[in-house]
Amino acid sequence: MTPKEKAEAIYNKFNRIVDTSNPLEDMGKTTKQICYLFVTEILTSFVINLTDYQTEFWIEVKKEIEKL
Repeated sequence: MTPKEKAEAIYNKFNRIVDTSNPLEDMGKTTKQICYLFVTEILTSFVINLTDYQTEFWIEVKKEIEKL
């Protein structure tokens, strides 16, 4: 899976749980914020030991989320 595909998969997963009952809320922006926090948590977690390749992959995913 490419970073772009992973970013889209994460976005689609979190987009389902964003509150759609509030018409004033920008759902796309909220979903992107949640995704960004999720990836940041993976990158900064002390529990998950990432290899250099995995770290680079998640950084690329983070960049792709910003593009969505």
